[in-house]
Amino acid sequence: MFKNLAFILLIAALSACAFNSGERSGNLTLENASQESLASQFKPDIATRDDVVSQLGPPDKKITAGSLEVWTYSYASNAYVMVAFAAVPTGAKKVANFYFDDKTGVLKKVELDMHRG
Repeated sequence: MFKNLAFILLIAALSACAFNSGERSGNLTLENASQESLASQFKPDIATRDDVVSQLGPPDKKITAGSLEVWTYSYASNAYVMVAFAAVPTGAKKVANFYFDDKTGVLKKVELDMHRG
């Protein structure tokens, strides 16, 4: 009986999970952002470049695509869950793209891509 209990406790200890919150990088404002929250915070045809900069700071990257200027903001969190002896990545990555009219600076569209794992 004692052997069985010791074996069960050993298995339970080895299979216990541990969580490492890891590091966060990029624009931390995007940590809790969703497509809906960005679209309500920055309304297309109303918001401007200045509005976005005042809320998110300068973009990570700017490119021009035809008549649009695209600003990119990024956020990443690297976390791991330890299962037995293996580390399983559980972080998140978010990339927000803001599309502005190149001449007027008015926001035309905002997109948020999210990836987990």
